[in-house]
Amino acid sequence: MMMKTALLLVALVHQSDAQIQKDVLKAIKKDNAALVTMNVKTFGQVESVAEDGDTALLFACRIGAYRSVKVLLKFGADTSKADASGLTVMHIAAASGAARVMQALLTAGVDANSISETDGLRPLHRAVLSGNSDAVKTLLNTDVPSDTPTADGRIPMDFTAELSDVAAVKRTPSPRGFIVDVLKKYSRASGMASGAKAEAKGEDKGEVKAEL
Repeated sequence: MMMKTALLLVALVHQSDAQIQKDVLKAIKKDNAALVTMNVKTFGQVESVAEDGDTALLFACRIGAYRSVKVLLKFGADTSKADASGLTVMHIAAASGAARVMQALLTAGVDANSISETDGLRPLHRAVLSGNSDAVKTLLNTDVPSDTPTADGRIPMDFTAELSDVAAVKRTPSPRGFIVDVLKKYSRASGMASGAKAEAKGEDKGEVKAEL
């Protein structure tokens, strides 16, 4: 086993940069963390670029390769780079409905509520459009408001109209129904929390006045 690994490393050393980058991207496509790690460790190609201009991290986020995302983040992949259309990693992951990738990005400190200069959307709006309720919940669990607006004032609920209203299985919510239910749930929870805080502040003020 050790001999095979040594021979593989020797073969890798003689590859061109272009081929190395292709191999990194191929490993990411398979979401093979061990291969990604070996290529990055051996050649330092953490910023490998695909033919469409995607960096390795952008590519991994787009296809939901969360194991590869974790490896690339560990080796310092740049989370601020944008794709050809101007979208950064959290926006791409949200648009893909890649909840586990989004969680890895959040753990790495990536902004959960950045606004895109390209179209004025935030990750939550893209997550809603993806129709993936887990992606939506991932962002709402970071305290992103369920009514967070776009640059032109639209809220996540407005985007649910673009989702299918046909259930894949009888007696279950449609993609639109799932997302609407999630947004309503978090909206109610947020309202209750705000009410409790306001009530607590009122009681505090009353106690101060009583002491005075």
